[in-house]
Amino acid sequence: MTAILNRNRLLRLAGVLLLTAAVAIIPVGSAFANSGGGGQSRSAVFPPMTPINLSGTFREENAGNFVRLNWQDPEDTVNPQCYTALIIACWLGGFGLSGHGPADYLDAPTEYVVERRQPRQQNSRGFYMNGQHDWTEIARLTGTDGGTPATSYRDSQWGAPSRTMEFRVKACNAHGCSGWSDTESVYIRWSWCAANANLCD
Repeated sequence: MTAILNRNRLLRLAGVLLLTAAVAIIPVGSAFANSGGGGQSRSAVFPPMTPINLSGTFREENAGNFVRLNWQDPEDTVNPQCYTALIIACWLGGFGLSGHGPADYLDAPTEYVVERRQPRQQNSRGFYMNGQHDWTEIARLTGTDGGTPATSYRDSQWGAPSRTMEFRVKACNAHGCSGWSDTESVYIRWSWCAANANLCD
């Protein structure tokens, strides 16, 4: 009886190890599946994961003033849904035994949606500034030939007074969209404001 119990435990352990190994090889398989170049089209099985590390910087250049946004998307990691009841589907895909290739089980955004809003805020004289206080879509970024879109965006900003703007990003594909990224706040104040605060703030 003890021998049978031990054998059953070993079989269960072997099964868990096999499934874990199968999911672990999905990123490795994708390296070969995507070796044709960054513009290769992928057909994801799940909606993408939420973009991370959103950052924004206000810049002044001769060509104009703008906010530069950058973010990251964990596109080279296994989608968390592969560790749920769908692990068998991911396992089959990892070995190319389903209608999907290994890369399809990775996070595969085909579009990023960028939104902006201006929080309610006062100028130096105590008056509330006009602006769009609700989230407003300002861009939809798509990749070339179905490839992964760029993870950056340049948002032009003009005029005074100085103000704070907020931004957020989400990733989408044919199966849906991720949640919104963390909100990034960017303070917009031109360098000439230092000597002209009465005009700028």
